[in-house]
Amino acid sequence: MDLKLFSSNKILKKRSLGVSLIEMVIVLAILSVLSLILSRFLVHGFTTYRLSREGIDSEEKAARVMRDFEFSLRAATAISLANDEELAFYRYFDLTSVAPKRIRYFMDGNVFKVGITEPIGTAPNISYPSENEKIDYLIENVTELKFQFFDDNNQEMTLPVNLTAIRMASLLVTIDQDSNQEPPPISQSTKVNLRNLKKNL
Repeated sequence: MDLKLFSSNKILKKRSLGVSLIEMVIVLAILSVLSLILSRFLVHGFTTYRLSREGIDSEEKAARVMRDFEFSLRAATAISLANDEELAFYRYFDLTSVAPKRIRYFMDGNVFKVGITEPIGTAPNISYPSENEKIDYLIENVTELKFQFFDDNNQEMTLPVNLTAIRMASLLVTIDQDSNQEPPPISQSTKVNLRNLKKNL
C-alpha cells in the first residue's frame, strides 16, 4: 500500500470532520442577523401590545368616568357654576342628608378632576368652604374637554348661561396618551337630562 496515498486520505478525513474558522464566522454572523431580526420583532410585538392595552384601559376608564358623571348629574338639585370647562352642582347622596353636597367637575392642566365639598352648618345657614373640597383625579392626558348646556327646548345655550334655565348638559372628553405614537386619541361623550330640574316631569 502506498504510504503517501494513505497519509493524504487521513488528512482529508481530518479536514472533513473539522470546522474551519471561516465557516464558524459565517455561522455566527447568520445567527447574529437572525437574533437581531427576532429581537426587533419581539420588541415591536410587545410595544404594540402595550400601546393597545393602554388604549383599551384609557377607553374603559373614560367610560366609567362618564357613567359616574351621568349618575351624579341626573340627581342634581341645582346648578351653581357652568362654563365650557367646569360644572358645579348640588346633589343629595342619601335621604338622611340635611343638605346636599357640592360636586364640581373641572379641568386642571391636562387632568380632568372632580371635587366634593361637604355642607357646613344648618339650614338656612349652610356654607361650602372651598378649602374643604376633596379633589380626586379622574382622567389624565386630556387634550379636549367641553361642557355644553341646553334649555327646555333642547336648544344649546350660549355662554354665559342662565343657570336656572339649564335642563340638559353634555360632556365631551378626548384623551391622547402620546400624540407622537399609537394608539390614536380616544373620545367619549354623553348627554344628561337633569331630572330634578325638568319642568315637564
